[in-house]
Amino acid sequence: MGPSSYNPNSLQTRQSRRIAAVLARTTASVIYEVPVGKIARVTNVTICNTSTSRMTIRLHHVGPGESAAASNALFYDLEMAGNTTITDDSIRSLVPGDRLFAQASSASSVAFLIYGDFE
Repeated sequence: MGPSSYNPNSLQTRQSRRIAAVLARTTASVIYEVPVGKIARVTNVTICNTSTSRMTIRLHHVGPGESAAASNALFYDLEMAGNTTITDDSIRSLVPGDRLFAQASSASSVAFLIYGDFE
């Protein structure tokens, strides 16, 4: 194979970058959708409660044609103390049309930052 050949591990050798940064709403809302013709690799999700109050958050990995539900929750009613940050370094592969939904108990207080890459 020459240097221009397809490398199935190419996503593993790419540098992660921020692909989404969103303040959560009080209803489940899309914070990232994989573009048509792309495959995404999410390498880090950082969730920051910028409020002094305790918040409850949800994060869903939703497939094409699905809705956010308990069955596709990554975090469901997770309680976060005020002024705290959590990180999830689990690597997830997302296919075209997959979406990440986020929700918080109070609007505009919890930031969701998604890092990864796609090809």
